[in-house]
Amino acid sequence: RGLGATRCGRCGATSAGRCARRALRPPSVGPVAADDKVANESTARVSSRLSGTDLDGRFHRLGENPQCPATVVVFLATECPISNESVPGLTRMAAAYAKRQVQFFGVISDQTLARADALRHRDEFRIGFPVLFDPAGELARQLRATHTPQAVVLDPDGRIVYSGAIDDRY
Repeated sequence: RGLGATRCGRCGATSAGRCARRALRPPSVGPVAADDKVANESTARVSSRLSGTDLDGRFHRLGENPQCPATVVVFLATECPISNESVPGLTRMAAAYAKRQVQFFGVISDQTLARADALRHRDEFRIGFPVLFDPAGELARQLRATHTPQAVVLDPDGRIVYSGAIDDRY
């Protein structure tokens, strides 16, 4: 079953554009933690091979820069109104935290979306940080993402220190 046919873990609606919090996986997998905070198992390193290619074709390794105190990975969806509404604030935050060497990445994990559509979305919403195109959902699986928008913060050792909502509005 494709990512586009999943059910939202938040509201229970199907994710075919009708849900405000688009699910990335079936709810049977469950979120990282019930309260959208750090799960106990997150103290283990997620993977030494977290990587992806952005919409401009550049390859990135996530959470492997010793100069970077944190890596923020935000799962986005082109059709999610909450995700789209969050982009300007995320872009401002990425610019502010760049001074502290914090890296921000967006991830679009939608197997039904063409790269050209993801690129158009990035340009239309003026996303100010690299957006990784992940149609196979590999990053979503590795980082245990369950909905959009969802932020995952990695420490310098590649461990998940936070996974959940990007703010407390929804």
